Amino acid sequence: MRRATHDRQRGYTLIEVMTAVVVLTIGATGILAMQGASVRSNRDASETSTAINWATTWVERVKRDAYLWNATGNVDLGNTRYLVNATTNPGAWVLPAATAPESAGADYFGYDVVAANAANIRYCVNLRFTVAQAYNPATGTMLPTADANSVRADVRVWWDRNSLDVTRVSQNCLAAVLSAAQINAPQVRKHYLSTVVSWRTPGWP
Repeated sequence: MRRATHDRQRGYTLIEVMTAVVVLTIGATGILAMQGASVRSNRDASETSTAINWATTWVERVKRDAYLWNATGNVDLGNTRYLVNATTNPGAWVLPAATAPESAGADYFGYDVVAANAANIRYCVNLRFTVAQAYNPATGTMLPTADANSVRADVRVWWDRNSLDVTRVSQNCLAAVLSAAQINAPQVRKHYLSTVVSWRTPGWP
């Protein structure tokens, strides 16, 4: 009789078992939630890194385009591929008139995607150019806008959040710039870079 009583005392009640199950369930749920958040954060970081690299690529392309700027003054921007927008579309976001192998769209890894493979596009780029007044060290005066030798270039890379990813073809990534409402939609992520390119008269410091 004493042994039977002792054995019953060594067991667990139903309430204790249920409590243990609840605690384990809560712990497991927390671990799974943290794992999901970690995966999303890593993916967001990877996408942002790719977007930064893609934007940097386009900043370098704009700088390279400045070598086609033959002389000071807006009229000479006509020799450029991208900077010409500073006079034709001043202050407006435009789709770069890129020719293969360059493209206004990139795949998941940040590589140019030509129109024939537009379904692979994940990142899109828009450019904005503004003519800036420039200082003439020879005369110590500011050059008028019509003769400015500096252009500010803004690069905007945008893409859909990973959970809402859709093909960029339907958003005219290679055909037109998104409207303000579209680009400001909550599912669209953006990264911006800016630079200033200048033409220098030979002999200027």
